[in-house]
Amino acid sequence: MGRIYKVVLSSSLSTASNYNTTYYYDWSQIPDQPYKVSFTYTAVANTAGAAYLTDSFVAMVYADLGQGAYNSIATAAGSNVSYKSNFLGVLECKSMATPLANGYYAWLSADLTTNAPSYIDTRPRNNSILVEIHQNNGSLNGDYIYPIPANYVLTLCLEGEK
Repeated sequence: MGRIYKVVLSSSLSTASNYNTTYYYDWSQIPDQPYKVSFTYTAVANTAGAAYLTDSFVAMVYADLGQGAYNSIATAAGSNVSYKSNFLGVLECKSMATPLANGYYAWLSADLTTNAPSYIDTRPRNNSILVEIHQNNGSLNGDYIYPIPANYVLTLCLEGEK
């Protein structure tokens, strides 16, 4: 196991929508080398749209880290789904009954074992990180998740040799 660098992206620090947010990070702070990339994602529980979150789709998160064609969604013959790169992984929907709220809460999450790691050949070159959260039931170019996810913390874990 090599050295792990963590980059924490918190949607509460952004004024953009939680499904399409650009973060800024100075990548020159970490060594220029190949990395194995894993991530965790934790969101605030939400009652609005909770039934839709749990019953309708799989949430997919994309982050532009330079992984490009290594992690892509393929198109199916005759479908309207467009090719999309920078796939990071899927988010699990968790839920909990809440008698006080007359319903239940739902939230999206991922831990280090939810998805297989990604690999990048070098540290990212672009200091802006576009994070998008899409649903799996339509064109990936604009078919963002609904309802809009509650505030979240996305922790990128980059494991390198030094």
